[in-house]
Amino acid sequence: SEPTEKRWVQSETLFSEKGPVFVFSGNGAQRPGMGRAVLTEDAAYREAFTKVAAILEPALGFDPLDALMNEDADVDLDDTSISQPLLFALQAAYVDRIAADGLKPAAVIGHSVGEVAAAYACGGLSLEAACQVILARSSSQNATRNDGKMFAVIAGADKLDADDLASRFNAHVAGLNSNKVTGVTVLGNPDGFVAEMEARGIRCIDISIEYPFHSPGMDVVKEPLAELLSDLKSNEPQVPMFSTMKGGLWDGGILDADYWWNNVREPVQFAKAVTAALEDGYRHFLEISPFPIMVRHVNDLATDHGCEVAVTQIDNMPDKDSQTSRTLAERVERFWAMGAQLDQDAFVGVEAKIVPGIELPDYPWDRERHGMDFTDDGPVWRLNQRHHPLLGDHRSPAPMFRNDIDHMRYPFLEDHQVQNRVLYPGAGTMELILSATRILHELGDDEAV
Repeated sequence: SEPTEKRWVQSETLFSEKGPVFVFSGNGAQRPGMGRAVLTEDAAYREAFTKVAAILEPALGFDPLDALMNEDADVDLDDTSISQPLLFALQAAYVDRIAADGLKPAAVIGHSVGEVAAAYACGGLSLEAACQVILARSSSQNATRNDGKMFAVIAGADKLDADDLASRFNAHVAGLNSNKVTGVTVLGNPDGFVAEMEARGIRCIDISIEYPFHSPGMDVVKEPLAELLSDLKSNEPQVPMFSTMKGGLWDGGILDADYWWNNVREPVQFAKAVTAALEDGYRHFLEISPFPIMVRHVNDLATDHGCEVAVTQIDNMPDKDSQTSRTLAERVERFWAMGAQLDQDAFVGVEAKIVPGIELPDYPWDRERHGMDFTDDGPVWRLNQRHHPLLGDHRSPAPMFRNDIDHMRYPFLEDHQVQNRVLYPGAGTMELILSATRILHELGDDEAV
């Protein structure tokens, strides 16, 4: 059947024998308005989210869908018993929705609370069991609100004297996100800790989390959490799970209550988990999050590891350059264009078939380009080397520029019409003159006026 819309995506492509790694962000990814756009625009995503929300609602006492869609809803995203279940619901819905488009994880990584969604995505927890974990984890942790304060320290853990910080400020390393950023939880004197970091010339950012996550401040959570998860039914992961609790590939069996206690108490070994995935040959990473916070860390770790990776996110927050948000389908398509493996039949929507009678060589391509230049300025147009969108190419050494201007190449020209006729604006001519003059001056042509 004919597609209902036509669009194209463009990206540099990285080829890899391994499939994509889904990276699930943790605390700090929540934002006002999160999920609202995709829940409005994508009916299949909304259906997947509603399925998760129906399991969470009785325990939460409110409808997660209404909490996200109603702009007047009084939702305290700083309350971990609210924000963590909402974050999980968004992430789990993303997993189910993009699976229908053929995009499934070949491995998973979860940062802190993000490990609950990662466990669901890899088959370690059923949806019901994952909801049990997120509700138990978030409600028990909420009892520690205002017992600590968390900071992002722009330095590797090796630059910090952990014993000194613990004795002086009751400060503890809570997360090793990369070799450049370390999460620190302060149970004692946060002002003194910040002053100490500044005295050492180390930048310290308050990340507005008023909980003692991943520190001794969580010890009071152990017994309540164990009781809430005493009947948890879990499995071994069905696809590789690079555990941020362990700091590497999880091979310890089922993800039982003990695992989730350690997930709450121990430092987040995100850097080690990502590095282990890189060493295992994974090169495509997709952050599943309402707001991207881990992409930068994955890129930094790949740079330190000396390998090229393709990293993007599935969020629906507006792009910084255009202030518009890409649709979920467009983000899946872009990840595919980046070289990520997916189920072709599900992605295309029909059975993908190889045309019979065509044999392709099994030796590496030489990658010699044979593009045809149909006009004199074809290379400039194709390679996007123009000095100005309308100016064309400079016919050096003559002080002349050449371009074919029409509304097919430049659709924005249709914005200037008089009596339904497209007219080239006089201001455009003046802009071309000024641009050409500036370029000729830069080239040393003193006669340009």
